[in-house]
Amino acid sequence: RNYNAVRCDRLDGNGGSAILLHSSIPYRIIDFEDLYNDEYQICGVTIDLNNKKISIVSIYVAPTYVISQNVWQSIVSRLHTDIIIGGDFNARSPVW
Repeated sequence: RNYNAVRCDRLDGNGGSAILLHSSIPYRIIDFEDLYNDEYQICGVTIDLNNKKISIVSIYVAPTYVISQNVWQSIVSRLHTDIIIGGDFNARSPVW
């Protein structure tokens, strides 16, 4: 209630990524539709914050997948603003 949800659901309907925005915040959805698949889901919005455009991107990556550099470049190349990227990357490192 009082929030808008921008979602990118998995194609099989089991999960995805989302961004919740208070209904008082105007936004524009960033089109990542050509990147939809079951290995990762990406949704994004652009908002105005103090007269500055900011893009917010939410990403979910399946535990069995690693996003390629080409996908990261495709995401960032669409954004001509400051960027906040968050999500569940299921990242792993032997150091952890």
